[in-house]
Amino acid sequence: MIDLSHYDMIVDHAAIVNQHNYIGLKLTQGGSYADPTAARNYTTFRRLTPSALIVFYHFADSSTSASDQAAFFADKVRELVLSNDKRVAFCIDLEAPGINAQAFVDEFARLNIVTNSLVKHIIIYGSPSYLTAQSVHVGQNYLWTAEYAQKPQVQFYDMWQYTDKGKQPGVDTPVDFSIVSKKFSDAIGITRKIRDIETQWE
Repeated sequence: MIDLSHYDMIVDHAAIVNQHNYIGLKLTQGGSYADPTAARNYTTFRRLTPSALIVFYHFADSSTSASDQAAFFADKVRELVLSNDKRVAFCIDLEAPGINAQAFVDEFARLNIVTNSLVKHIIIYGSPSYLTAQSVHVGQNYLWTAEYAQKPQVQFYDMWQYTDKGKQPGVDTPVDFSIVSKKFSDAIGITRKIRDIETQWE
C-alpha cells in the first residue's frame, strides 16, 4: 500500500497502480484544511483502476474538537467520493500531540459514511507507543500500525507501515509504504498487488 498527499510529487499515476491495489490519500486535517491534490488523485486513480481500495484519511490535530473534525471530514467525503464507489475506506490518523485520541476514534466511528463501503468500520492509524499511551480502544475498527524498527505481530494489525522513505516509480519524492495483511484483504475481498504483500507477514 502506498499513501500520498500534497507533499508527494506524482508524475505517473499508472506506474503506481501497476504495483499497488491499496492506495491511501490524505483528504483533510484539523477543522478546515482539505488536501488540494485529493480530488485529482482520486479521480485519476479510480479511472485507471476500478478495483483498487482507496483509503481516505484525516490527520487529527488540536485545532478544533474531534466532533467538528469528524463532521468536516464527512462533508469532504460526500463532496468527493462517487456515491456508487464501494471500494473506499476511511481512516483517522492519530499521531499529533495534545489531542484526545479516543474521542477522535469515537466520533469517526459514528459517521455513516461507511454504509456503502466494502470496509464497514473505520481504520485507526498510529504507532503502538502512541496508541498505548493514549489508551485507545480499537473495538471493531481496523488497525494500521506504523513500526519502522521491527516487524509487528500480524494477528494484532490489519496494515503495517514499515517505511516513510520508499522509492516508487511514478513519484519523485520518498513515500510511505505499508503491507496489507491477508486477513484484511480476504475480509473485504480486494486482492493485493506486489507492493501490498510481504509473504513473511501473514
